[in-house]
Amino acid sequence: MQRWGAVILLALVACGGHTETKADQGRSIAAGAGLSKEVAAFFALAASGTKATYRVSLDTTDSAGNKLQVTTTQRPPDVRVDTFHADGTIDATLALKGRRYQCTMAAKQWQCGDLGVATSDNSEVFGATAVQLAIDRFKQRAADYDFRVEDRMIANVKATCLLTCLSREGAILSAEVPSGTLTASSYATTIPDDALTLPAPVSSSSS
Repeated sequence: MQRWGAVILLALVACGGHTETKADQGRSIAAGAGLSKEVAAFFALAASGTKATYRVSLDTTDSAGNKLQVTTTQRPPDVRVDTFHADGTIDATLALKGRRYQCTMAAKQWQCGDLGVATSDNSEVFGATAVQLAIDRFKQRAADYDFRVEDRMIANVKATCLLTCLSREGAILSAEVPSGTLTASSYATTIPDDALTLPAPVSSSSS
């Protein structure tokens, strides 16, 4: 029997107008599909992670097998994702005060560009139709997967796992992805005041 991977988290991210929170929606999807209360709680935790403040570094490899580290720093609504490549370069994507930026560090020099107004909203939740569709899909595939929740210690913090492992705040600490496994090497719920700032001024040519 297969175990459901990080793909379950994708089912918790969609748009629509509804009064329930994302955590409530995640719990409703699992409950509606006849899954256990533990799995429903896991879904709710996964959905609530977009509201948490944390910094997590995940270690993995790129398509060529080279080491890769992805660090996410989040203090809603602001978030920064840094990708550290084996050749020493860094790519950073930031969403700050309603705008998105792309920055690159090469030869110890940062350059940043303005990508415009952020179009996504982390507070968006499923509409009724999307919720029912997700429930139906889980019901159809329930016999194919092992929805077993377990606790693990990752990056010195307790994680709740359904193959994908989440911190108590809902941040991903470990996940199976097509290229391999993502595993956290560090995790913190407090971040420096300047963590969510541009590493360099926005280039005038890209603003």
